[in-house]
Amino acid sequence: MARQPDSLRRFKRLAAWFVLGLIALSVVAVVAGLLVGSGDGVSTPPVGRLSEPVGELPAFVEAPVLVVGTTDWGLDPVAGSGFDDPMAGGGAIGDLDSDGRADIVVAHGEVLVFRGTESRFEPPRSLSVDDAVAASLTDVDLDGHLDILIARTGSHDRVVWGGSWITDGSEPAFTDLPGAKPSNQLMAGELSGDERLDIVRIGRSRGSTDAVLVADSDDPRRFVVATLPSGDRISLAGELADVDADGLLDIWITRDVGWDIGPDAVFSRRGDPGGPWFDIAPELGVALELDGMGLTIADLDGNGSLDAYVSDLGDNEVLFGDDGGFEQSTGTGAARIRPLGAAPSIISSSWASGAADFNLDGILDLAVVNGGFPDGGVRNKIPGTTVAVADTPSVLVGVGGGSFVDVWARLSPFRATASRSPR
Repeated sequence: MARQPDSLRRFKRLAAWFVLGLIALSVVAVVAGLLVGSGDGVSTPPVGRLSEPVGELPAFVEAPVLVVGTTDWGLDPVAGSGFDDPMAGGGAIGDLDSDGRADIVVAHGEVLVFRGTESRFEPPRSLSVDDAVAASLTDVDLDGHLDILIARTGSHDRVVWGGSWITDGSEPAFTDLPGAKPSNQLMAGELSGDERLDIVRIGRSRGSTDAVLVADSDDPRRFVVATLPSGDRISLAGELADVDADGLLDIWITRDVGWDIGPDAVFSRRGDPGGPWFDIAPELGVALELDGMGLTIADLDGNGSLDAYVSDLGDNEVLFGDDGGFEQSTGTGAARIRPLGAAPSIISSSWASGAADFNLDGILDLAVVNGGFPDGGVRNKIPGTTVAVADTPSVLVGVGGGSFVDVWARLSPFRATASRSPR
């Protein structure tokens, strides 16, 4: 190859330095923009991935076939309790009466139990619990019956103990749990190495801290509160999983307004079941500062390691586990969710999510419920965008390798307004 003249080589070097200079100036401008406050003393976070494409299903992947069974199954709407808390709307599914059929628990002010029969659900029974925002099902006392864990706002959280009450009409036994209030979620797991199930309480407001309710060694229905080192943050959702592979369950919690008052956390005991809790989110790369509304931990890309999906007001986070940490990923089809047919400036308010293989092809899919704020009461962190007032859910079909396609628009009978829980 002929040697280029010195003047041409000098010109190319100058051009390269000029391009690099423009890039550097752009970076400085972006950083400077991010450091400018939003007007109330809170710095504005990055705009985010506003252009992630929706994509199309590959020819070899089929969309799930879903059937509206509300009326046929006896699940017609019931009269509301007048509870207007915007955070309410929890549900859980499990076999409460051990007959091999699913039963449904709904928490929205009062707690309703729909008992499943061979072909439909019986009319709901109210458990006479008020201020309920969420429910989950676990056999906490290990007596063979699922118990109902109820998170509440104005009163103490409650465990309704499973038993024959669901079939014979008797009143169930219950325990009001100790600790601060209000709460947004309760979940149970073996956290202390004593083969007893403890309860993790997700605090909902500043001053209402996250806590582990440790089961008494002699009485599995009694608990002692042990506060987690969360600080004064707003926690909205969590999951229990062995994130750091030390053989013990860890507590992963996502925060609301995390970009203002504190990031998400993953609490681990680092292999010591009786030791203190450490927040290992920074070393895992998941100390996210966002509006965390929901959390799903599962193997989303099919490589045998745990991944996470964190729903948000705006860009949801897809976190793939790798070599002891997690990597934030874009271009997955699951990070940017918008209402159907909405303008680019309208963003979804994603709340809870869940993973399941809806089309039975061996690849996990995601269901994401999208809410809204009819009163406009939301601190939107993404400049130039508006959070949707009403929105449809998303059914994100996995197409392999951690990529997803939203097929909700193909499910033509399904339309919905703001929702909270996918369970």
